[in-house]
Amino acid sequence: MKLKALLVSALIFFAAAPGFGASSEGVDLSGPTAVELSTLANKAITAGNKDLAIYYYSQALLRQPDNLEWRLWVAEALLKRDNKESALKQARIILEQQPENTRAQTVVAAALYVPPLKSKKQAEQEEDAAAMGSVPFPEPTDVPLPKALAAWVFGDLVATADTINVHNLAASKSQQIYYFFVPAGELGIEGAKLSLKFDTRAAMALSDALAGDSMVIPVVHGLSRGWQKVPRSEWERVAAEIATKIEADKRVAGVLFDIEPHVSVLHVMFAATKKGSHKPVMAVGGERLTFKYADVGVLKCFGFGARVEDSGLSMANSKGNAVVPELRVYAGSVASAVGTFLRDARAMGGKALIGIPFSATTHEFEESSLAGDGTRSRSGLKMTDYIGAALGWVEHEIQINDETFLGIAVWSVRPDGGVHEAPDKGWYFPSVISPDLWQRLKLPLIRR
Repeated sequence: MKLKALLVSALIFFAAAPGFGASSEGVDLSGPTAVELSTLANKAITAGNKDLAIYYYSQALLRQPDNLEWRLWVAEALLKRDNKESALKQARIILEQQPENTRAQTVVAAALYVPPLKSKKQAEQEEDAAAMGSVPFPEPTDVPLPKALAAWVFGDLVATADTINVHNLAASKSQQIYYFFVPAGELGIEGAKLSLKFDTRAAMALSDALAGDSMVIPVVHGLSRGWQKVPRSEWERVAAEIATKIEADKRVAGVLFDIEPHVSVLHVMFAATKKGSHKPVMAVGGERLTFKYADVGVLKCFGFGARVEDSGLSMANSKGNAVVPELRVYAGSVASAVGTFLRDARAMGGKALIGIPFSATTHEFEESSLAGDGTRSRSGLKMTDYIGAALGWVEHEIQINDETFLGIAVWSVRPDGGVHEAPDKGWYFPSVISPDLWQRLKLPLIRR
């Protein structure tokens, strides 16, 4: 180590010395000749000691500054050691005598190159990718995943199944709902521990009540806030528990993780779940790597309009004013989000389901109610306008042979249309899939 430090110090000294440039005036040239020093440099290169070779060539150039071959070797060697300032100096001396020297031009370009600043998103993606380096990509499921419609299902599952059966029996195969997402549990974070409530009985009950082919997928909801304190072993433990439960009954077709916000450690859980089960693992949202760790990514095209907080709705209801999300913003956001989502899925070899709101949310509603007596306030918009915006990209952008696109997922199916006898605070209307919306789903790209 002392020898290396000495050589580096000598290198810096000679690189900065006046004689290391094009002139040797005022430099003591006694001792070995330039040829002898170059011979020593070649021996150092053969021995694998390039630092020593730089030193010997530096000394040789003090005696024979016009030897551009030696100077070029030094310039390139300095650049490889990230000594850009000294490398640039040597390359410029060469170009003064040989302006067309392409190797010297390359050294100058590399020494002057300043990499572009990374965006926060780019930095986060690189950090996520590095963090996942120790988590092997799981094998894709061997369960067939046909293109089809999907739907989230809430409320009375047996009654909902009747509604679905009536529709599926009357619809062509391309219009039938095949994938069903049923709430089944919550994932929570308590300090350094994960808490899981996961019950697949509702999914099994819906599967029993449905007629025809279907895949019923229980959904695990949760928040990832505080994930930094949770060790990897906890994510793997929870994944093993989920895998065991979905493997226990053939009526359960897989699992959908809906954990917000997405963080890279969720990939550990996806991978561990797939390790313990051959059934499909699906994940809401996420980013490019999600399509490597899950079989299907699900994008919710909800909330792309102008965000309306409860306080804003209260004001609108009390004064009778309309609160209208910006349709053009929504349409543009859908197109951008879906395009990025599908590109990521295609790049990573995954499949994507696109969720669109056939039921009202805080961002797409015709009427809303915050009052305990059920009084409603009109927003002044038509849900069909927003559904049309969400479906427009399908009709114009998606290619029929795009194997990445799995289908449309509808939010949501309820037997009562989602209307409670005593509306909860913040309930929005309509929450029922109307016949005209189903007509929009007669699309040729969904075939099976």
